Amino acid sequence: MTGDHFGPEDPTWAGRTELDPVDGARCRRILVAMVKGEALRFELPPTDTAPVLLTIGRSRSNAIALPDPTVSRQHAALECRGAELWLRRVAESRATIRVGDSKVDGDAPVRVSAGVSFALGDVVLVVREEREPAPRSSGLRNEGGIVFRSAAMESVVALARRVGASSLSVLVTGETGSGKELVARLVHDSSARARMPYVAINCAALPANLLEAELFGYERGAFSGAVASKPGLFEAANGGTLLLDEIGELALEVQAKLLRVIDRKELMRLGSVKPRPVDVRIVSATHRDLGAMVEAGAFRSDLFFRVHGMTVSVPPLRARREDIEPLAMHFANAVLRGQRASITPHALEALLAHPWSGNVRELRATVERALVLSGTAVIDAEHLRADGGAVAVVRPSVAPAQRAPDEGPPREQSLRDELRALERARIVEALERCGNNQSRAAEMLGMPRRTLVARLSELGLTGRPRGRDGE
Repeated sequence: MTGDHFGPEDPTWAGRTELDPVDGARCRRILVAMVKGEALRFELPPTDTAPVLLTIGRSRSNAIALPDPTVSRQHAALECRGAELWLRRVAESRATIRVGDSKVDGDAPVRVSAGVSFALGDVVLVVREEREPAPRSSGLRNEGGIVFRSAAMESVVALARRVGASSLSVLVTGETGSGKELVARLVHDSSARARMPYVAINCAALPANLLEAELFGYERGAFSGAVASKPGLFEAANGGTLLLDEIGELALEVQAKLLRVIDRKELMRLGSVKPRPVDVRIVSATHRDLGAMVEAGAFRSDLFFRVHGMTVSVPPLRARREDIEPLAMHFANAVLRGQRASITPHALEALLAHPWSGNVRELRATVERALVLSGTAVIDAEHLRADGGAVAVVRPSVAPAQRAPDEGPPREQSLRDELRALERARIVEALERCGNNQSRAAEMLGMPRRTLVARLSELGLTGRPRGRDGE
């Protein structure tokens, strides 16, 4: 919010509906509201994000809060559909809305164009478009632990910082291991709550009854074994941010209770009859398509609209190959602790050619294993191959013309090894998605837990550590 004045005498009040993309610039949409002589500014989502519904009203729980007595607690809703903006009443509201000189009647949405004013009560609002430089690829960067060189990740970091400064709930999407947790932490660190607690929980790691106790807490005697009262993670994050990692794994009954806490800003510990107020910003992360889950009835639509005030999508590693080399060097130097690592050209070629279905997490594991096999600070292509029965992760591609005369044809991997590799990859993926919970992973794979434990031993996967944050 700023106090800059605007009105009919301001040329941007009825300015152009578009700005020409000159020199790589792009448009940024700002909703400006005149409240008691002060101009309040609200940045609207970029045109390349998923549709977002922003509620407008007097209550501070709205995405756009207008502290004016002539505005209802929840007066209207602004739907951002790409480049289009649609204004409509909220359910059961009969509040007055004017767009230009016309009064909005009925519940049908009305399109709002940049430069055209609309009024809610005595508050006049207008959408302004400003030109900002498009993000450009730069040199190596490390922001909040996010190491990158690509323009794609530069855009992600810029958006995370921008939405972090707002009060919107944020949904971080992306494939497993792509770095969603680091982006979520950057949102918190860029917010006004940065000095307050940041608490994260993996919703896939616990069954529904334990997850509920962890989130909301419980009173002494609430269930067998509850010998003392315990605050939940909502209370631990009070005033700060709560990351709900893998929110798509929440059971429907937990979704309902979570929605109640978000809406009422108060929770009820298990076994308690007294609600407790909480002030927590929700940041969620998932590798699932929540919209498709809503259509399938696996995720509540009302909760979906609460948690995706703004979506930040993290691209997979294969879509930003410029980041592979700096990330590999970053992980290698972290293991060596002061000694400078190096990667040979053949090894780098192999790393760049690999599809990285496990994304950054897979790259980190590969680099750490390669250093163990190398025994030095130099990673060569041969160190990226099999160890302990595991199938080679990557191998450099060599054109036929470059192959030595006496080398002969390349060795083909046996069918047995291919099946073993496929089984290992599926087990690793299931464990990662379930937070290394073997019972849940076995259920996901459709095998008894005892069988899974035996296969872990045979594949050399015993003693797997817990997943690292942000990988």
